[in-house]
Amino acid sequence: MLPPEDNPRQRAPSLPKPLRVTRKRKEGEVEEDRAWNPLAVHWWETIWSSPLASEFIRADEPAIIRTFMLVDRFGRTGSLEVAKEIRMMEDRLGLTPIARRRLEWSIDQGEAAKDRVKRREDERARKDAIRVDVVDADEVLS
Repeated sequence: MLPPEDNPRQRAPSLPKPLRVTRKRKEGEVEEDRAWNPLAVHWWETIWSSPLASEFIRADEPAIIRTFMLVDRFGRTGSLEVAKEIRMMEDRLGLTPIARRRLEWSIDQGEAAKDRVKRREDERARKDAIRVDVVDADEVLS
């Protein structure tokens, strides 16, 4: 079993910065920022506001970002191949009921879920406070 993270995520990461794309125009190439597809933005907000967000660790974030980028591409193209890739990634990330069952994750419903998230946040805050005190004590003694 791996040791717990030193700095567990306290909140959702920011939405990735828009892609810088180069477009060929009659006048030449033009670089511009491309806004994310609304479907991808909704997917991102849904994932990070769900009870599942507390199960992810920082090491999961690159895979979540890659999936987000696939959802963005799917929203622009409707590609079946991209949809297949999204389905596979969502399964691996535990974003489907069957995947959660396979990972032995359960989502509490209603007030129980809110209580569980609140307890986790309080526990992380206490651990962070203890870590800060220890670090400060070490600095004082040096």
